[in-house]
Amino acid sequence: MDSIISQASDFGQLDALGHLDELEHLLGFGIVGVQTYITDMASFAGLQKREAFRFGPTTDSGTSKIQIINAVANYWKHRSEWVLNGGGKRKEAIEKLFDEVGYSMDTDYPVSGVVTELLTPLDTRLSNLSGVLTDWRNSMFTDPTVRTSKGEQDSAGNPLDAQQFRFMTIRTFNLFVDLALPLADSRA
Repeated sequence: MDSIISQASDFGQLDALGHLDELEHLLGFGIVGVQTYITDMASFAGLQKREAFRFGPTTDSGTSKIQIINAVANYWKHRSEWVLNGGGKRKEAIEKLFDEVGYSMDTDYPVSGVVTELLTPLDTRLSNLSGVLTDWRNSMFTDPTVRTSKGEQDSAGNPLDAQQFRFMTIRTFNLFVDLALPLADSRA
């Protein structure tokens, strides 16, 4: 993202050469990666993804930021299908979550807009989502009602206790933050 923004700054107009389109695509693909992480962690916690939305940071009105991130990923993946079938209830649900942060799906660059609103005052970077993801994961795995899904095992096939499992998920998350998010930020 730094490279695209730098090139656009040198030229003087961010959108004149299609740089905003490139940024929107990189952010969209990155958000789908974040959604995969969310799904994996919810599954590891033995929860359906929708159940996991009750944990972590929320908007001022109490809507889960993780739920909004999930909606942005679903928008990115399914928006082209809506041209054919209208989108129905799924589109309406996603639209409500976009509206929650004051950004419409019908504007230019809606993924960038929603992520910007979620991260304000931080820069719009995938790596800046790590704070939201960390808070969510920690609140989920420290909740006494959450148990890891049945059958979680270490590499030797031994059952994991809750502390071992939390350590494993923290390592996975740290790899994701350290490798995937900066790579997406630097490629853009």
